[in-house]
Amino acid sequence: METRGNASRRYQRPLRLARSASTRLRPVLAAMRTVGHLSSYDTGPLDRLAARVRLPLDRIYNERVIPDVRRLSRAGNRDGSTPEGPHVMIVSLRVWQNHALIETMLGHALRERGARVSLLTCGGGLPICEIGWARKGWPRPCDRCAHFTDKVAEAAELPHYRLADYLPWGANGANAPQTYQEITDTPSMDYEKAGAQTAAWVLKTTSPHAVPGGPEVMRDSAVTAAAVELAANRIIDVAAPDVLLMVNGILVEEHVLAKVARARGLRAVTYGYGIHRDTIVLSSDVLPALDFKNEPLWEEARDETLTAEEDERLTRYLLEREHGAGTAAFFAQAPRDPVALRESLGVAPDKRLIAMFTNITWDSACLNKDIAFPNADEWIRAVVRAVAARDDCQLVLRVHPAEASLGTLEPAAGAVAHEFPELPPNIRVIDATERVNSYALIDAADAVLVYASTTGLEASVRGKPVVIAGDVHYRGRGFTVDLDDPEGLCRVIDEGIPAPTAEQVELARRYAYAYFFRLMTPLPEALEQTSHAFAKVHEDVSLQPGADPYLDMIVDRILDGQPLSTPRHMVREVVPFPDIA
Repeated sequence: METRGNASRRYQRPLRLARSASTRLRPVLAAMRTVGHLSSYDTGPLDRLAARVRLPLDRIYNERVIPDVRRLSRAGNRDGSTPEGPHVMIVSLRVWQNHALIETMLGHALRERGARVSLLTCGGGLPICEIGWARKGWPRPCDRCAHFTDKVAEAAELPHYRLADYLPWGANGANAPQTYQEITDTPSMDYEKAGAQTAAWVLKTTSPHAVPGGPEVMRDSAVTAAAVELAANRIIDVAAPDVLLMVNGILVEEHVLAKVARARGLRAVTYGYGIHRDTIVLSSDVLPALDFKNEPLWEEARDETLTAEEDERLTRYLLEREHGAGTAAFFAQAPRDPVALRESLGVAPDKRLIAMFTNITWDSACLNKDIAFPNADEWIRAVVRAVAARDDCQLVLRVHPAEASLGTLEPAAGAVAHEFPELPPNIRVIDATERVNSYALIDAADAVLVYASTTGLEASVRGKPVVIAGDVHYRGRGFTVDLDDPEGLCRVIDEGIPAPTAEQVELARRYAYAYFFRLMTPLPEALEQTSHAFAKVHEDVSLQPGADPYLDMIVDRILDGQPLSTPRHMVREVVPFPDIA
């Protein structure tokens, strides 16, 4: 009779073969998923044929949210009356399903409170955008993206304007002019700078001019900026909005729309996802929402002692993050013993350990956040040089895990290798895929260095001295060391940093509570985000005034232009996204 051990050995070889085949096939399967994708462009006959085959399936997949859009429309004002309040134009440009639902919900909630509301979508015509490169791949991405936004506008039953309808060359981005000078001979802004975030997004680098295809991407991003400005001015002439509401405020289209609106005396309000599921961040009329800066909230919160309940809530939430909720769980769930980590990294007990946490350079969290250094790579090189020259400290550089999942042409390890092809003995680089617990690294460190990472806030709350090089939202709040120049970095590494005082740790906790719980305002419970891409709307959704206090508050802030924050008594327990890196 076959024993359990024999049976186990019998299946070991097939299992090993299956795992090996899976490993070998994974890159092939990943590549197959991109064939015919809406973001692909000019990759040959097979890709173009696949795009035609995929088109109806992609449309069906994207339009799963349309019934929910209709549900929100039915929940809005159906008595046929025409509101007479301010005109809010909601900018909804891309095939982003969750945003479409949030924007439809806010649009009808605004109508319920007397505002006139319209939608502004893209419709095509831009040579390049964050979805794809239409000049190269037409009819992609517009055959799916513009199709989706048209369907949303139809289901939302709101007045609808499209950028493409106000461009001389129409909806075909391949017909766009080759340079922005062909669109305007009186530039009102730096179009290349306006398109920088989109160029970085497309190429995954902060130096588009230095990579293959980069100059073309930069040129077309500038053309897109000029095209959006041209269409925006024409649409504002026709529609006469009072307020523009848009996502992010950093990508080229929204960046230009905001500049045009403000130049004409209109308000441009931006919003973004909160870091918790079912929450929103809404800016004032000045800064992009995802800068996460709300000065009135901090003016209020810094002098307020946390209640016992608030203190416990913050402690519990930070512990949840440490165990993987709202973080890269794979890395958070690695062993959390800081003593064992120091030993495994070979850090002698008598050496200072400096932990360094990087960003994705091309991401909006890091791009254009430079203060002490020209860019994040120069910061990395400066830190490596300074530590390599000393024998009393060790540097551990933790590469951002999203380098592996999102990709980058500027890996942090590359910046180190540029300075030192062979690592000095007192420098250790932890790769994006390496299973090391970041919280154990913070606890093991004598100092924490960040550029624009929220990790520095969590380290401050844990009582660690934190040195900031970039323009992150918690800079200048009184509990970090903020660098203004490279010389400051050298002083910090040479002289060391004292641990923060109890008062500074308390200040960090007050800021962390305001950031994690009050800056992130809950959406109505009837709209439930099921993933980063999709959400669902409950059957009992109501957009009537008074039906949901959070919706009332969000709409009020859109109409009055004040920054949005949740009052202390309205803070709701958060549900973190489990897959945020």
